[in-house]
Amino acid sequence: MKISELKKDARVRLTGAYPKLFGMYLIYAVFSLITVNLISAFDTSLGAIPGLLVNLLVALIEIPLVYGTTVSTLKAIRNDEVGLLTFVKEGFKNFGKIWKTSLRLIVRLLIPIIISIITYMLFAFFLVLFLMTNIPEMFAFPEGIDLSTLPTIPVSTVIVFGLLFLVTLIVFFIINLNYAIINLVLADNKELKAVEILDKSKKLMHGYKLKYVLVALSFILYYIGILAAFILVSGLNPYTAIFSLYALVALLNPYIIGTQICLYEEMLEEKTSSTQEA
Repeated sequence: MKISELKKDARVRLTGAYPKLFGMYLIYAVFSLITVNLISAFDTSLGAIPGLLVNLLVALIEIPLVYGTTVSTLKAIRNDEVGLLTFVKEGFKNFGKIWKTSLRLIVRLLIPIIISIITYMLFAFFLVLFLMTNIPEMFAFPEGIDLSTLPTIPVSTVIVFGLLFLVTLIVFFIINLNYAIINLVLADNKELKAVEILDKSKKLMHGYKLKYVLVALSFILYYIGILAAFILVSGLNPYTAIFSLYALVALLNPYIIGTQICLYEEMLEEKTSSTQEA
């Protein structure tokens, strides 16, 4: 199907369930808003280690809840009954399997992540050296520091390492796309092991990565509209402005996730047909 047809299919199939899904995503948005403020408060008042523990605790809860919102939208697309708190039930009912799959994904992406971090650090190192020797007024140096002892970094070196970092980011993004639908695959294949879920996601995404990205990009005007609305109300009470932003995103989320689910079902249909023909 064309992207416009996928979006139309999502709109039609979500019509009756949209109010409940909006309410569900709004509840999740409020939870996210509260946790963001809690993390900020803990980081400020308790220091680095307690703040890190709070971050880990929030992640421990939030990843299953994200899974729950995706599964709830999948249920709505398939005309199953969905309630405002279905996402909580689905998330915690499959808590162990979700985390096994997530940790397995982290292990699989570990080498690309490490390479990306190394290339970033090299780029940042040479960029800072270049700026220190060429635009020293950008930095507040203590008295007595002799910048002439620093090595001269040609701009070509900065460009080379910048391009290297960019390439590693693009490669990491492409690799990560293989696992963009693991929550949907897990929802339909709870009997599979974590590694099998990742492999199935990779297999389904083969040949569909570009279309998946284009589907995401097709919503860019909506995001621009949300950003414009946020800027317009940003002069009001900051909490009102931030809540308005989260509410608008919650309103859009069922449409975006629903369209991705329609694409996922297209992948399933195409792969099933290919298997039968073979």
